[in-house]
Amino acid sequence: MVTKFGACEYLLPEPDYTGGSQNPGVVIAPDRKIKLASPQFELIGTTADDIRRGTHHLFMWGRIKYTDVFTEPHAFGYAVSYDPPTGGFRIVDNPKYNYDN
Repeated sequence: MVTKFGACEYLLPEPDYTGGSQNPGVVIAPDRKIKLASPQFELIGTTADDIRRGTHHLFMWGRIKYTDVFTEPHAFGYAVSYDPPTGGFRIVDNPKYNYDN
């Protein structure tokens, strides 16, 4: 479940996308899906306990850039924060992270 999260003072004022992975030249046909590789991690010990208690925060953010069939470029960004009480994620309310253009 994803709910909206208020303005967040824990994130940088603007997202930093350096060091991310790219998949240039990938074509997704209509009515098809593609699964991109993403790093997997496991939080254990003190860090996981601190996140569950709410004394530390876990965020995920990224962006997708693509060119549509009419050769128009598009991009959208996303950012979510883990919500310990619900065990889900909340959308970060920041248009520099969550956008569609």
